[in-house]
Amino acid sequence: MNFLRSLVAAVAIFASCSAVSSDQWYLGVTQGFYSVGEGDKWNGEIDIGQAGLQIGKFITEDLSVEGGYAFNSDRTDFFIGSLTALFWLGNSAEKYQPYFLLGTNVYNFDNEEGLPIKHRNTQVAFGAGFGSKVSKNYLVRGDLRLMVRNEENEDDFGIQFSINRLFD
Repeated sequence: MNFLRSLVAAVAIFASCSAVSSDQWYLGVTQGFYSVGEGDKWNGEIDIGQAGLQIGKFITEDLSVEGGYAFNSDRTDFFIGSLTALFWLGNSAEKYQPYFLLGTNVYNFDNEEGLPIKHRNTQVAFGAGFGSKVSKNYLVRGDLRLMVRNEENEDDFGIQFSINRLFD
């Protein structure tokens, strides 16, 4: 139910952004690797590869906002949702354009086989990456994300690659 509320909030944000901006929006697929350090609900680190979807909107030429959802094919008990702002640097006409990101992640998991997902953790995520337009309608990105939350998992990180289809 909380994921549904987050999805509705993200759609509302993107719809309101459309009303004040005529810039592009995008839909993409992601592939990432996340390392979640030891926490109070599990022992050891959780290192997982994630695949997901994202939808975003360029509010201005230098700022985009996106929501994403990723899942793991090896672990059916681990899902990550995110809401992120990307601050683009330089000129969008250049081959590679760097960016900084700031956002929040929510991940749900249960480390016990066969039981429903019980644990939910929220993190602040920040990082940096590069994007490149490979054609008029496609943007490829790669970034490194560091994630922190309430004195736990201070060394969590993620690497994410994405291919986005741009729409006017």
